[in-house]
Amino acid sequence: MAGCLSGFPRVLRYPDTSGNPSAADLQLRSAMRPVFVLLALPAVALAACGVEPPTIPESPVTRSAPDLRPQAFHVRLDLDAGTATVRPPGAAALASSDRLAPSLSLLGADAVEAYMTTSSPCVQVTKNPNVKRCAFELEVRNRFSSVDFMTPTDFPKPPQGTSGVLLFPFNATSDGTGGWALPSPDWDNGPANFFNDAAGCNNGGKSDCYRYELIAAPFYAGDTRIIPTVGFDVPGDARFVDAYVVMAANLRENPLQTSEIRPEDTLCGYASSSGYVLADSYYLETAVSDEHEQDGAGKRSFCSFKNFLPADARLFEATLRLFVVDFAAAFNAEPLDYGTSLDASDYWLPSPPPSEVAKSICCVDEWAVASVLTSVQQGVSATAPYFQYRIMPPDNYQNRTRFAGPAQSVYSPRLRIQWRWK
Repeated sequence: MAGCLSGFPRVLRYPDTSGNPSAADLQLRSAMRPVFVLLALPAVALAACGVEPPTIPESPVTRSAPDLRPQAFHVRLDLDAGTATVRPPGAAALASSDRLAPSLSLLGADAVEAYMTTSSPCVQVTKNPNVKRCAFELEVRNRFSSVDFMTPTDFPKPPQGTSGVLLFPFNATSDGTGGWALPSPDWDNGPANFFNDAAGCNNGGKSDCYRYELIAAPFYAGDTRIIPTVGFDVPGDARFVDAYVVMAANLRENPLQTSEIRPEDTLCGYASSSGYVLADSYYLETAVSDEHEQDGAGKRSFCSFKNFLPADARLFEATLRLFVVDFAAAFNAEPLDYGTSLDASDYWLPSPPPSEVAKSICCVDEWAVASVLTSVQQGVSATAPYFQYRIMPPDNYQNRTRFAGPAQSVYSPRLRIQWRWK
């Protein structure tokens, strides 16, 4: 992406496939930057709705907007043969297949991939035998690993008061009589002006007005979005339909972050059934009945981790990790709220439903690890001050287990969370 994105101040216009991007190349850590992406898509048929037919133009419309077609991937679909041929800007044909082939944006494999996921024969438009409506379902994937697509804030951008990644058909042609192809009402919004006509689009003759779709933003890195139905009205004798679709978005760098939280010493320790409690302990101990103690008391450990995450963080992984002292030890982690002090009475707090209890696996590099993603996400969303857990013996395990406690700084318990900004 470095070659693709470096050097453009406002709007991306020319591709550079010299290499893969780095975060430094994007220079987006403190701001979002606008780009537009061009997708060349064949308009294939899905279904038609009974609406009034379009007015058939006598000649192709002359646009005052810049001609973006030479910068786009061009895909031609042969409706009779069911093949798609993909040509990048200024190159000979790269691929031909008997399936609906993917179309890549101006950023190539670095940015956007688009598929037509369903198709069926074009349908004649009501009351006009010389026009048929060809529609398709479009699937768009953000190929970046750490860059989100956001609402564009500069040319081209959605109409005032709306938001989302902008997708609109800049140009479409067919091989039917007159060579025309018009965006159908399957494009949910518009027409709207994204270029030069300050007077707006109330007059159907405006040349820079386009129907469009808005994809909800943020459009996260790695995500796929489906636009259920878009399409074109074309002459009844058309066999080929070619479309150039502009996708406009700002870019926001949003790398996966890992936060490793150490416990609050005064809220991490163990309590016994006999009323003994020890915070900031050297060990975390669990036992149904501790065979090493004269009274055979049960033991349960506790740990609290301060919540430093933003309330709108999107979590991908959260694990509670305890360093094993006894051989092959495991534990169950119960999410609880035991407040701002560790008391002997916390031993007797009621357990949450079994479905909320996280069971560890042992061992990963001598650490017992339990996935606590659900409880951490709930705590983040509720802006809880702590993530708190009671450490219990594993199911059907009667003997004592021990793990390194908060007093062992190198091996103390930890909560590891992977997340991104929302």
